[in-house]
Amino acid sequence: MSRQRIVRRRLSVPPQSGPAPISAVPTSEVRRTRRHLSEQPLVVTLIEAFDHAATGTITFVDPSGCDHALRLLHGVPAGAETRREIAPLGGILRSMGLSDEETLEVRLASGSRYDMLTARSLAIRGKLPEDVLREALRVQLFERVRMLLGLSGDTLYSCHPGCNLLSSFHQREPIECSEAEFLQLIAEGVRVKRLELPVARTLRLLKDVPLHLREDAPVAVLGLTDEESLVVDMLNVEALTARELVARDLAPRGVTGIIVYLFSVLRFFELPGENRPPVGTKRRCRSGVVRRG
Repeated sequence: MSRQRIVRRRLSVPPQSGPAPISAVPTSEVRRTRRHLSEQPLVVTLIEAFDHAATGTITFVDPSGCDHALRLLHGVPAGAETRREIAPLGGILRSMGLSDEETLEVRLASGSRYDMLTARSLAIRGKLPEDVLREALRVQLFERVRMLLGLSGDTLYSCHPGCNLLSSFHQREPIECSEAEFLQLIAEGVRVKRLELPVARTLRLLKDVPLHLREDAPVAVLGLTDEESLVVDMLNVEALTARELVARDLAPRGVTGIIVYLFSVLRFFELPGENRPPVGTKRRCRSGVVRRG
């Protein structure tokens, strides 16, 4: 009997086409790589994957026992599966202006796996434009990534390089996510989580370090708030230490801390010993450095 059949029998997972669902990943493999999000924020893991143009799947088990998965393709999100109902396709299609007749079948579908299949069936039958479906899937992906970025620190996660572990009913083609959209998601993730401990640690480490903004840092794509922009505008004028920046009282301390932490992990500051380019300007792959416009 093959090893694959033994694993399926042990986990009571019926045979299926395509990658196995998250729960069918061999438990011995998961235990070797599991960590808590409190050990390293998800935004940092995603930035590392982005730097290396990594392809694979990150799986999560939250404190309630629900499992989720995020597929990465060349370093950017390409698909996500959540056990909670996040951004149902029927509701997204309705918000995009489609009529009840066009979205009724999708909205009546029970659960994310079925609304995906129903929407695909409608597209094949010509009742749902393919470009509309793909845009709805992009909106759904971003909402699910935001949900994953908001998971609590006691959530377990595992990285599976080179594997697509999304269940077989999921959209097989990768969903498009630009690098600018990826950086916006990272910024949103830092805001949503607040990340009090990493932010406080960063402020402490940089309290006496002048924060010089790098000229090639793609700040404009982050979609900063007005308060965040005030902090960045000051740094464009003068290189202040983290202590001096907080003392200027340009924005609430939490907002200033978010900017210092976010720009640090994105390598937007010229910091001692950091020779890598800002995130979003150059990325590495197996064949060398890839320039991204």
